[in-house]
Amino acid sequence: MSRNTTDPPGAAGDRDSAGSETAAGNEGVPIRTYRCSICGRTVRYAGGLPALYPFCCERCKLIDLGRWFNEEYSIDRDLGPEDIADIREDGSLA
Repeated sequence: MSRNTTDPPGAAGDRDSAGSETAAGNEGVPIRTYRCSICGRTVRYAGGLPALYPFCCERCKLIDLGRWFNEEYSIDRDLGPEDIADIREDGSLA
């Protein structure tokens, strides 16, 4: 189970015998964190990375997209063949 929350540390999990925080109801699944790349909010999750990673919410995701559209971000070199994934006709990656 993935849990994506911005609760303060210790609010959503338990501590195991070694003192590491684990997800409530998921024994042995550690709570991990990352910082949103837009607002800096700490995001806590258990299991795989949340679908919104590296953002904390849809709003931050859209702010980042807007920055790309407004050309506030850019790629500083020409892309070569090694930078572009091979895509099959069915849309899957080769």
